[in-house]
Amino acid sequence: MAKKPKQPADLLEAAQSGDRLITLIALRDLLAERLQNTESSRDIASMSRRLMQAVEEIETLEKIKRAKEESPFSLYEIRKQFGLEQEALKKEHKLNSIGAEHENN
Repeated sequence: MAKKPKQPADLLEAAQSGDRLITLIALRDLLAERLQNTESSRDIASMSRRLMQAVEEIETLEKIKRAKEESPFSLYEIRKQFGLEQEALKKEHKLNSIGAEHENN
């Protein structure tokens, strides 16, 4: 089972850590606390929307992290290790350029 990241004292500390997951968790907690203590309908709507976005992003990052821990040799990692990802991107860019030229002619 994956370890939970150490929780920072506040959002600023989390953002300064440079860790996106930790920052999103701190943002989620701050939004939840403020949402619980607000009475403004406008603020409730916007904070609720942002809270749900943060929760979805956290879930996605945690799934990615778990997948990497369970299978550290994903196709992306293998390509990255051997420098193949950049080559694939260059080829895709070249094909897109050729396709754009063909459409323009």
